[in-house]
Amino acid sequence: QHIFLYLIFTLAVHSFAQTTGEIRGQVIDQQTKEPLIGVNVIVEETTYGASTDLEGNYVIPNVPVGSYRLRFDYIGYEKRLKTDVIVKSAMPALVNAELKQSTIEGEEIVVTAGYFAEEDMVQTSTIGLTREEIRRFPGGFEDVVRTVSALPGVAINSAGGRNDLLVRGGGPSENLFIINGIEAPNINHFGTQGTSSGSLSFINLDFVQDVSFSTGGFSARYGDKMSSVLNLTMSEVNSNALEAKATISATQYGADFRKPFGDRGGMIFSARKSYLDLIFKAAGLAFVPVYTDFNLIANYDLSPKDKLFVLALSAIDDVDRDLSTVQNRVENAGILGNAQYQAVSG
Repeated sequence: QHIFLYLIFTLAVHSFAQTTGEIRGQVIDQQTKEPLIGVNVIVEETTYGASTDLEGNYVIPNVPVGSYRLRFDYIGYEKRLKTDVIVKSAMPALVNAELKQSTIEGEEIVVTAGYFAEEDMVQTSTIGLTREEIRRFPGGFEDVVRTVSALPGVAINSAGGRNDLLVRGGGPSENLFIINGIEAPNINHFGTQGTSSGSLSFINLDFVQDVSFSTGGFSARYGDKMSSVLNLTMSEVNSNALEAKATISATQYGADFRKPFGDRGGMIFSARKSYLDLIFKAAGLAFVPVYTDFNLIANYDLSPKDKLFVLALSAIDDVDRDLSTVQNRVENAGILGNAQYQAVSG
């Protein structure tokens, strides 16, 4: 009887542990990048919350699994709200924030304009998306490029399964991709030379923290790109234990690994490969595109003010041809080879 009661108690504790997770992250000043001490981090509509330590870090443990909104409050700074914070039992939810200093309001002053009045500066047309918003987007297929194609002023040339972004009447060669401050010529498999188009993105969405998409009004530091700027911020390792996950989707399968470096950082790695060749060969098709991609991201805190960040992305694309029959050889004779290897590092 005692053994039976012990097993029931153990299972109850185990079940409770599987229904809670934790939220952690760091809060810094948007301009100076200095950590902010004593910031109140509150999970809205709950009693959970925490304050940041001397290095701007915070941890909110024992949060029930679900979707939440996180609010950051600090005297002298504007409030910041983070939505779609997904808490899982498998791994902590990493939510970093940069707070902007608020202006001190004084007495009202009336200023009369002269003969000529200056126009206000045009604000950049920028839209921000979180990882969960991209994941839930209808028809996005967890692809960053396909998701932003549904935004206002954006179209996509999907003929032949392409990811050709057409922003405000511009061409596919006028779009810029930036990953953690590193310019990437293309982030799509089977890319077209000289453009930013392709078939599907080789960026693993699990490694993306948030995305900002600008469709006009951006500064000259982005060079001759006239249509859009897609800026991706990649996530960091947020746990102290080795984690592994297998994934499978409608077109590919793969595995993700997370390796911490103590309390100073860690590394995340993923490898994915398509399995359409197995399906298309069974259907008797003469050719089929085959792709493989690898994502490696590492971060290490050298000091409270200095951080080392390493990014390495690669994509291997090829076309598998079946030349076993005369008909297949005739069909493949009119198809150009499109074997490619792309790499982005920094």
